[in-house]
Amino acid sequence: MAASGAAQEKRLINLFRGWPSPHLLPAELLKAAANRALSDPSVFIPGLQYHPDPGYPPLQADLAAWLGAAYGVDPDPKRICVTGGASQSIACILQCFTDAEYTQAVWAIAPCYYLACPIFEDSGLTGKLRALPEDAEGIDLDWLEQKLESYQGKGPASPVSGCSPRGVRNEYHAAASAAAVTGFRAKEKAEGGSDGGSGSETI
Repeated sequence: MAASGAAQEKRLINLFRGWPSPHLLPAELLKAAANRALSDPSVFIPGLQYHPDPGYPPLQADLAAWLGAAYGVDPDPKRICVTGGASQSIACILQCFTDAEYTQAVWAIAPCYYLACPIFEDSGLTGKLRALPEDAEGIDLDWLEQKLESYQGKGPASPVSGCSPRGVRNEYHAAASAAAVTGFRAKEKAEGGSDGGSGSETI
């Protein structure tokens, strides 16, 4: 009975959100950085003003340098867009590059960031989200290419709503991990000779 009672008293962990250990929260580092930034008019005046849509240019440059070193690629600040988080980033991408009628599939690494699913639905892509498997090296490119080819030639030939003139047939969503790099490589390879998606692996 005692063992049973102890098991019932265990605290449940909500896995629907992140729970970093409190000792990992960089409160003192953030406080020091904020004090330095807000004490220097040459930093806080431009930093608190409105900036181009991609974000604060010095921050873009620093992020590009860090990502370039981390992934072993040439840093390019023009490829960095500063947003309020993953959800806003996905919503902006969908608004710019998808069309509810023209875009036939959204490919997401499975398991995916679960809060992304309703964002795709809000963009009119309900029922078009597809699970994208990975192998030891990342995205299974052969599998993806086969699925893309299965949709080639189907659907409207161009965006029909007029809201997204740069609409794409297939959208790729990868989590912020090493797999994201292969996600971009998969997009580059897929766009080279195919413009379709699969209709069977719905998430």
